[in-house]
Amino acid sequence: MYVVTSAAPSHAGPVSDLVVMAQAAGWRVYVISTPLGVRFLDPSQIQELTGEPISSDFRMPDSDQARDMALRAAETLRTRSHKLGPSSLSVWGGLQLVAATAASHIFDRATSDGCLAHAQRAANHLGHERNDFWNAFGTTNIQIHRLSAAVAVGDARPALEIGESLDVSRMPDSLVGRRTQVHLDLAHAYTVQRKDAAAVHMLLHAERQSPEPVRYDQRTHDVLTQLIKREHRPSTPQLRGLAQRAGVV
Repeated sequence: MYVVTSAAPSHAGPVSDLVVMAQAAGWRVYVISTPLGVRFLDPSQIQELTGEPISSDFRMPDSDQARDMALRAAETLRTRSHKLGPSSLSVWGGLQLVAATAASHIFDRATSDGCLAHAQRAANHLGHERNDFWNAFGTTNIQIHRLSAAVAVGDARPALEIGESLDVSRMPDSLVGRRTQVHLDLAHAYTVQRKDAAAVHMLLHAERQSPEPVRYDQRTHDVLTQLIKREHRPSTPQLRGLAQRAGVV
C-alpha cells in the first residue's frame, strides 16, 4: 500500500495510525509525501514502522524512484477497481500529480507533462474540486503542480504566467502548505527573471503563512543567497531582515 500525504494536518488522525492499521490488515506500506508534507510527519517514526524512508525530496537522485512509486500506486488503484468512482478517481489524479512533480525534478518533461494531462482529464471528468482524504484534487491544485513543474525544469516565464493567474486567497485555510508553495515557486521564478522586489514580496507572503519552509528549505535558501548577492536595498528593503531570519546571512 502507498500512503500519499501532503502539507496539511490530517483530520483522520496521524499517518502513523493508518500505517499500523494497514500493516495489521496484511499490507506492506510505503509512505510518499510532498516536501512540505514531511513537516507534518515524524520521518523517523514512519521509517521505523515501515522499514523504508519517506519518499519526499524530489530533488535528490532517487526522484526516479519517487516517480515510479507514484505511477505504480496509480496503476494498482486502477487495476484493482473495475471502475474508478469519484473518490478513487480523485486519489488516482493526486498520484499523477505526485509523479509529475517527481518527474519534473529529474527533467523528465515527457512523463511530467503526461501525468499532468492525465490529472487534468480526471479533474474534467469529476467536474468540480474535491477533497477526498484531504488531497484537494481539482483544477486549482493541478495548476499549482504545473507551476512547480515549470519552476523545476527552469521555465520561469511559463511559471509566472501560471502562478500569477492563481488566486491563492480562495483556497481553504487548511491548505496553508499549498498556498505557501505557490509563493515560494513564484519567488524562484521572479528571481530567475531578476524581478527581485517581486521575489522578496512572495517570500514575505510565504513567511507569514508558514515560516518553516522559508527558514529551513534549501531551495529557498538558494533563492535568498542569489538575491543577497545582488541586493539593492532601496528596492528590496526587507530582504536583509528576511535573509537573517532564515540564517542565510
